[in-house]
Amino acid sequence: MSGLASFRSALKERVTWFLACLMVVEALLLFVWSIPGTIALRNGLTVLLLILLVCTPKDATLVKASLHTLGGRLVLVLSLWIVAHNLIFAWDTGRSWYESLQWYKSLVCMGLGLGLVCVSRKTGQENHWRIWLWGAALAWALHLLLNLALKDWSSPFHAVLQESTAIGSRDMESYLGTGLLGFLLADAVARMVNGTRLFPLPSWALGLGVSVTIILTAATLTRNALPVMAAEIALAIVALIGASKTRTQKIRRAGLAAAAMGLVMAMGVADVKLDPRWKTFEDSVHIAWDIDGHKWWLDSQRYPRPELSPGVPVDDSAYLRTAWLHGAIRMISHYPLGTGYDRNAFRRALEREYGPIDNPPGHAHAGLLDFTLGSGVPGGVLLVAALGALAWLGWRRWRESGHVAGLALALYVSAYILRACMDGIVRDHMLEQAMFIMGLLLAATLTNTSTNTSKSPA
Repeated sequence: MSGLASFRSALKERVTWFLACLMVVEALLLFVWSIPGTIALRNGLTVLLLILLVCTPKDATLVKASLHTLGGRLVLVLSLWIVAHNLIFAWDTGRSWYESLQWYKSLVCMGLGLGLVCVSRKTGQENHWRIWLWGAALAWALHLLLNLALKDWSSPFHAVLQESTAIGSRDMESYLGTGLLGFLLADAVARMVNGTRLFPLPSWALGLGVSVTIILTAATLTRNALPVMAAEIALAIVALIGASKTRTQKIRRAGLAAAAMGLVMAMGVADVKLDPRWKTFEDSVHIAWDIDGHKWWLDSQRYPRPELSPGVPVDDSAYLRTAWLHGAIRMISHYPLGTGYDRNAFRRALEREYGPIDNPPGHAHAGLLDFTLGSGVPGGVLLVAALGALAWLGWRRWRESGHVAGLALALYVSAYILRACMDGIVRDHMLEQAMFIMGLLLAATLTNTSTNTSKSPA
């Protein structure tokens, strides 16, 4: 008996040690995932995390349960479609096989997220899955803070806010900020509804975190972050008020919701005041939609930059993103079965449509359209359906049992879908990171809910 007790003690110490190592490696990976020039480090940490995960005891029932969800099945069907597409429809089979490795690598990342929650279940404590979200939240919060700290503040204020830093571009930082906001909002709503906590923070610190995250994300002056944050807050408001049981609760929660939405609106107004590009935004978009009359979007070296009036050029960001969006829609209509999986599918389609181009755009900065153009309309439909099914699963789980992970999954995936309509995030490390978080939240959503009712809900 003493030998058996010693063995169990050694096994417990081994699990604890591996769990601590997994926590450190996961947090480091999530921090460096978005930093440019760290591909080797990123891949090394991913492999290390995989090795540690393989060596750690797990309860794999959640993996099976995840694969049996509609979202899990659609992800697998999409993966099979990409194989079939590479074999049958791809313009350049070798290139498509090489490029599609990023999708299958993202599947591995999703599996890592699922596996970490399985490790948590093996410890016998259902709430251990939260530690993985803590690592993500800490890494992304540090990104937002360093994004300001590392800037050169000797330049004009609005110019400083638009600068990139050593840890990433402002587009990347705002992408992380909207992801962090989804976690914090899920925590805030769950606390008010049933007292469940996602993060080990007092309520005042959580409220401060929500406000600071909104402010720092808006401070990147990335216009596509504003509608994403507004959508996250709107969804959180629906979840909060929908769970109200009394008139007093509805009034109190409506006031909190109005304050949160007011903060986003204030950030939007500040963004309009600080970013001079808004002055020409509407006219630039109007001109950009005429992709046949103005072809600067197609080749900035060959064609002249359009002007709003003599001497006043269009806003390059608004013009290019709008024109590329229109161009991608046209290319999808011309090539509904796609070009073959490729992060630069837009460029390949344009070169087939218009002939050799000296300086063509690589992608359309609209991830869902780029993905659809590469993998065909069936691939794009499957991707949207899979993500939508994951978001719906999380929302249903929240409505049925008040599971905070379900709400976090719904908010995160919904924000990702909306952002992917306006930004090229369905590729490379951004797709890997998103799939990792989705896998983690999917498995957590399928765990038994453990509601803390020691505090009365607001």
